[in-house]
Amino acid sequence: MTCAGCDDCTFVNLDVPVDHHEIHITVMPQDAERFPEVCRKHGIKPILVHTEHRDGTVQIEAMTSHKFRGTYEQAIAEAETIIHRLILGHVVPVRCKIETSPSDAARSDHPGGYWEAHLELSVPNTSVPGFRQWAQDGRNLYVSRNVAKTTDSHTGFMLTLRGHDMDRSKFLDKVNDYIIYLLRQGLDIGKRMIEYCWHDSNPEHDSAWMIQ
Repeated sequence: MTCAGCDDCTFVNLDVPVDHHEIHITVMPQDAERFPEVCRKHGIKPILVHTEHRDGTVQIEAMTSHKFRGTYEQAIAEAETIIHRLILGHVVPVRCKIETSPSDAARSDHPGGYWEAHLELSVPNTSVPGFRQWAQDGRNLYVSRNVAKTTDSHTGFMLTLRGHDMDRSKFLDKVNDYIIYLLRQGLDIGKRMIEYCWHDSNPEHDSAWMIQ
């Protein structure tokens, strides 16, 4: 997903109630400039994520980061309302993604979804090429730049891991293995966010972003 532009994620902790949702509506790249103003008009938080693609390019992804509490049905209705408002503002949505608390209940209710973990990293500039190479070695990873965490000596990244067709325990074990490896490489890990994506209208949207 997404991250690297949102500094108040709902899912930093694992004990978030299951009626918490975060709604991400992604829009066309050419709409990124007008997107923040349309969002502010309707009280919706906009974020811009710098995704690193397999061909080496970096693209700005404009999306909402809208927190909502309610049932799954109410969350879908809220997402549809946001989409309608964006269209009225002449912004074209290309994806709707809704995440909830990382609970087994969410997994059983929505077996077509997937797990996501976001790890906030600070990588020394001298280690960036090696980090990118490691991420490209077929690990089902996504990398985005965390501009807010970039300094003269370090580059900020958000590393996104996904887990399909597995339960919460297995996914958390997988995430922990990555954390141990990254710490052993001397990398600083900031926030660690775990969530369950139960609705994704366009999962192929990430195909160019995914490093594999």
